[in-house]
Amino acid sequence: MKVIHREEIIAALSKDAVIEAVRDAFVAHSRGQFESAMPMHMTYRDEAGNRSGDCHVKAAHSDHHPVIAIKTAIGFYKNPERGLPVNNGLVLLLSRLTGEPVALLLDEGLLTTYRTAAAGAIAAGLASVAPDDGIGIIGTGDQAYHQADWTAHYLGLTNVTVFGRSTDKADALVRRLRANGLEAKRVDCVADLCAASRVVITTTPASDPVVLSSDLAASRSAPIHFIAVGADTHGKQELDTDILAKAATIIVDDKDQCMDHGEVAAAHRTGVIDPDRLISLGSALANDMKIADDVSIVDLTGLGAQDLAIASLVIRDGDFALDSQD
Repeated sequence: MKVIHREEIIAALSKDAVIEAVRDAFVAHSRGQFESAMPMHMTYRDEAGNRSGDCHVKAAHSDHHPVIAIKTAIGFYKNPERGLPVNNGLVLLLSRLTGEPVALLLDEGLLTTYRTAAAGAIAAGLASVAPDDGIGIIGTGDQAYHQADWTAHYLGLTNVTVFGRSTDKADALVRRLRANGLEAKRVDCVADLCAASRVVITTTPASDPVVLSSDLAASRSAPIHFIAVGADTHGKQELDTDILAKAATIIVDDKDQCMDHGEVAAAHRTGVIDPDRLISLGSALANDMKIADDVSIVDLTGLGAQDLAIASLVIRDGDFALDSQD
């Protein structure tokens, strides 16, 4: 079995190639061309009972890929206090012909970071935007940076507004984005971020909403397009259910997953949305949908299809010869 390390993986990937591969995976997933099981989630809590980390296992295979992908992504929120990154992970590739392990991608969580950032950018691209529109980022971690970076790259925008509970971390993210050529600023409340942003991307592990309906009502008259990234397992929620109730368009990466966990699940439990309203992200992309509604939402819970697509891209563009493939 070939072992491929993070540095080799980075060298094999580019933003545009990843975005194209992930976009194609969403479309193919909506057409039933991927098979995957419901994700496995494990939650870890500290001595006080607070969520301290989580682990996700996702898998997928397709007739269009020679390998099966099994991805493990893990995050421990207090790792920075130990001098370690929050996120880690790996992807195991098995031959679709024989089931033999053919490669282990020791990406340390990078592939999940990249494919999630690509998904956010693609979802943001559904909104009708003007060159001077802004991107709002709620959260201050590594995914927050990549969502801003990849979405700005994909949409050709430069204005980014950041909100985080820690002003020090928010300021650090602003500096990092400015160093990458973006016009970034920090605001002190979510309402100000919503007022400044055409697209708002939420990237927190929050258990209670960080964006309230009142954050929209008093501060803006222009459309706003939410990309909900953080609520990727049970018990997480970033958007007030009233926002989903008032949204004209709700798009999901996978209906079953989003009804099980994520923003849509929280809203469905309270009876404020009709599941028949949900639109598949892959279908929206296939039909070149453009959204100009007052409030629109894309709920991203993460697909095994994305993991298979980006892992296959590493193998292809990294020119790694694997055995036991059909």
